[in-house]
Amino acid sequence: MIRFRMHRYNEVSILLELEDLTVETSHSCILIVEAHCKDTFKNILTNRIPAYCSLLLTVAKSGGIPDLEKEIVKLLISMKDIPEREPGEEKLIPICYDEQLGNDLNKMSGYLQIEKETIINHHVLMDYRVYMLGFLPGFPYLGFIPEVIAMPRKKEPVATKAGAVGIAGQQTGIYPVDSPGGWQIVGYTPMCMFDVTRKNPALLLPGQRVRFEAINLETYFKLK
Repeated sequence: MIRFRMHRYNEVSILLELEDLTVETSHSCILIVEAHCKDTFKNILTNRIPAYCSLLLTVAKSGGIPDLEKEIVKLLISMKDIPEREPGEEKLIPICYDEQLGNDLNKMSGYLQIEKETIINHHVLMDYRVYMLGFLPGFPYLGFIPEVIAMPRKKEPVATKAGAVGIAGQQTGIYPVDSPGGWQIVGYTPMCMFDVTRKNPALLLPGQRVRFEAINLETYFKLK
C-alpha cells in the first residue's frame, strides 16, 4: 500500500503528501491522483497544485471535502503498484548559452572546477521532467541535472531577466518574468514562459518533458 498523509490545509483545501517513494514515482502517482480528481470532482474542484511529492486540492465549498478525501483514500488503497504512465508531452525549449547575454558560467566553472563547455553539454543533453510550477507564475521546476554541475543558490538574490535558465541544487528552471533571483544562470531562452492572453498561460505544465536545444546569439534575437 502507498504510504501517505492527508490533512486539511484550510476550510476548502486538502494537502496530500506521499511517503517512502522515489521522487519520480511519487510525482507519477500525484499526477494520477490529480487527473482522477479532476474528472471525478470537476463540478466542485476549483484548483489543483501538484508538486514533487504532494498535491493541494481546493473545492468551491467545504462540504465537498469529505467526499474528496474518501475518493483519494480509495484510489490510493487500490494502487498496490504505481500504474505505468505514458511519457508526458515533450517540449523543445531553445536556449542560448552565449556569454554576451550575461550568465554565471565563468563563476560556475571556477566553483565546479570543470570547463564551461562541460557544464553546457551536461545541461543541454538531459531529458527533464516538469515537476511543478511555483515561485513565479509559470516558473517550471525541472529535474534533474547531473550532480557534476549541481550548484548552490547565490547568497543574495540579484536582478534576473525573463527567460533566464538557472540551476539550483540539481534542479534547473526558467524565469518567466524579470525578477530578483538566486539561481545560477547558464543561459537564456527567447520563449515566453507565461502569457495571460493564452488559453494556457503557462508554457510548461507538470508531467511534461523538456529538452533544451542550444542556439546561437543570432537565432536567439530572431526568435525573441
